[in-house]
Amino acid sequence: MRYQYLINLLVITLLLILSGVMSVIWHGVHSPYILQTVMSGFSDIPMAASAMSSPPEPYFYFGRFTLLFYIVIFLHISQIKNRINSSVVFISKLLLSVAFIGDVGTYWLSDIYGVCLRTIAFWYVEFPALVLLLTYWFSLASYQSLKLRKLHSMLWILPLSIIAIGFIQYFPHSFLLVILNVVSFKCFTRYRCLCNNS
Repeated sequence: MRYQYLINLLVITLLLILSGVMSVIWHGVHSPYILQTVMSGFSDIPMAASAMSSPPEPYFYFGRFTLLFYIVIFLHISQIKNRINSSVVFISKLLLSVAFIGDVGTYWLSDIYGVCLRTIAFWYVEFPALVLLLTYWFSLASYQSLKLRKLHSMLWILPLSIIAIGFIQYFPHSFLLVILNVVSFKCFTRYRCLCNNS
């Protein structure tokens, strides 16, 4: 229904805004010019959190909202699980769960337990889990394209990820933005090879 698309667009827009805020907090004056310009209309550009021994409170405050978007992604996958091969759902949810745990460590626990935990939680848990998830989906799209000899729309995952990284310049939100778009508009259901009735 049309209202569902409007809700999806609203949630995607909120994630885009959060991504921009986190990028400016992390990079400071070295964040992308467009993001700086937009942000400067609301507040002063902060000192880069990446240059600090420990990020400031806004980094953790805004970063904690990331969990909400993980939950939205889980809900979307749960809604389409009856039309998707169960193994695809299982692997996708498993990788998302690992990334979710890493996100908790990054924004919720590292404020208490320090930089070492944040490094482990992000670079060794959340980041690789999201990369593996996107790679997995891209591989499925590649297989489907070769099988049908027709480019599948989910192949856009790779270029969209590159564009998001270039524009936002902040992980994990760049990846989450692409993943949220994929699940919000049910790109999964366009795979014949992923459907239960294939």
